[in-house]
Amino acid sequence: MRSHIFYVLISFFSCTLISTGELFAQQRDTTCCIHNTTQTHEQCQSIMKIKKDYIQKNLVLTETESIKFWPIYDEYLRQEASIYDAHRYALDNNKIKSQGGRLNLSEVSDEEILFYLDQYYKTREATTSLEKKLYLDLKNVLKPETLYNFLQIERSFKSRVREKSKGACPRSR
Repeated sequence: MRSHIFYVLISFFSCTLISTGELFAQQRDTTCCIHNTTQTHEQCQSIMKIKKDYIQKNLVLTETESIKFWPIYDEYLRQEASIYDAHRYALDNNKIKSQGGRLNLSEVSDEEILFYLDQYYKTREATTSLEKKLYLDLKNVLKPETLYNFLQIERSFKSRVREKSKGACPRSR
């Protein structure tokens, strides 16, 4: 039963990831924007909890490491959500619609394409910078082997989400 719930939640999360190109997009108040619908803060927290549970289950930390690790990681998740929220807001504010991170080129102008690409690279730069900050912060907290394992677990989670989501979300045209 627990495995079934996990896969249902992963499927939901996968649809969200594919539909919006966002990971844990969360507005600044009590809602998050997922595929142009408003989800409750609790639903967003549930998705974040799945990721945290996955990491917690697979990453072996000492008590001392755990006490230092989780506040840093929680802040990382908060900042990551903020970056994706800003990206989505910029696109929505300019009425640029994308499906699964792709534009329908027959429906957008050259200026909109360039705006989209500017936002895409701005978001990538921000997330890369944030990941580097996370690495540098965790470098002072975790042993090198544990840090490496953490990064592999993060990749594994994202890869599993992508695999589980193949065909899980209907594409609208």
